[in-house]
Amino acid sequence: MPLEADRIDIAYDSVSYMLYAANHQADQFRMVGEPELLAPIAFGVKKGEQEKVDLLRDSVQALMDDGVYEDVMAEWN
Repeated sequence: MPLEADRIDIAYDSVSYMLYAANHQADQFRMVGEPELLAPIAFGVKKGEQEKVDLLRDSVQALMDDGVYEDVMAEWN
């Protein structure tokens, strides 16, 4: 996984893959937030990267607060 190889800082993939990675590499990887069940996709961040977790959470929340997230979901549903 590119996250393990330090080629990327955050992964965004299917919930099933993220759950697998979180369960089999719990010392290195964790899922962040609640999975989006309408589109089975989740974010993952290398363990210990709290600054990135906070940035990711705040960025997604800003998209939701501004209505951008809702617009994107409406366009693609």
